[in-house]
Amino acid sequence: MFCIKSVKTINDRFYALGTTIEGGFRADQVLAEKLCEKIRLRIAEFENHFSRFLPTSELSYLNANPNREITVSPQMIEIMLAARKIWSLTDGLVDPTIGQSLIAAGYDVSFELLNNSDGQPAPARVVRRTLRDVNIDEKLNTVKIPEGTTLDFGGIGKGYILDQLINYIEPLTQDYWLSLGGDLVVSGRDGTNQHWPIGVQNPQALDQDIAELKLPSDRWAVATSGITHRRGVKAGVNWHHLINPRTGQPAMNDVLSVTVVAKSALLADAFAKTILFQGSKDGIEWANRQKDLEALVITDTQEFVFSDNMKKYLKFL
Repeated sequence: MFCIKSVKTINDRFYALGTTIEGGFRADQVLAEKLCEKIRLRIAEFENHFSRFLPTSELSYLNANPNREITVSPQMIEIMLAARKIWSLTDGLVDPTIGQSLIAAGYDVSFELLNNSDGQPAPARVVRRTLRDVNIDEKLNTVKIPEGTTLDFGGIGKGYILDQLINYIEPLTQDYWLSLGGDLVVSGRDGTNQHWPIGVQNPQALDQDIAELKLPSDRWAVATSGITHRRGVKAGVNWHHLINPRTGQPAMNDVLSVTVVAKSALLADAFAKTILFQGSKDGIEWANRQKDLEALVITDTQEFVFSDNMKKYLKFL
């Protein structure tokens, strides 16, 4: 991890949460470097609390103790309440109780450590729970998960922490961008007084951009969910990491990727998955019924499906 100093913008890039984290901040150099350090420390703290892959994390302890009222940190209560809100807003399509389905599909260790063709027999279909089965007691600071349930915050985690990091950034500058594995918040303008350029990745060629987003200068969040990045093979069966909670299986429809623009990173992160799970037609219809939300769906036939106002923000390359 390191900070690269430039004349007008301080940039930061490091690896955490199983992905690349990077950003740019137009600010005083000394203050911006302190901000970079704060961001790295806050993300490390988040990972230590909520990673499913760290055996010492608070989440791992909770997952290892089902059917017990576990006293948890205020941070755990806060993210559980955020998860419950998202679960309600998405009619259950974004649900942290999918952990056992992720493990069954093959996503049982951090992605960079996966052996994507291990030759092991496919596990039996797991019994599905929902967040309705999890008891969250705000007054006692306790959480109780049912037997056979594993929580995983991958569906909301990046958006959740991005929204929190804004509180560190905006007292220092209104001109910045910060990306967690491609999900980002962006505000203001770059060192040349232009809109920050935001690339939309080609889901069939991940090293290429297919379009560029041009957003107004006020703060926006952008998130992309797709089925072509975190994927593998388990017992000869192809899998990817986007588990539809209604089936317990990786999503299977005509969508390769969804890019969402919203005012909150948490909502952008969750709603991109919500649209993907519904397929291009129903997903875009759902998007058009939401407030302050625009979306681009790229289908498996390379068709582009837009929400009502998304086209005006896009320049195709």
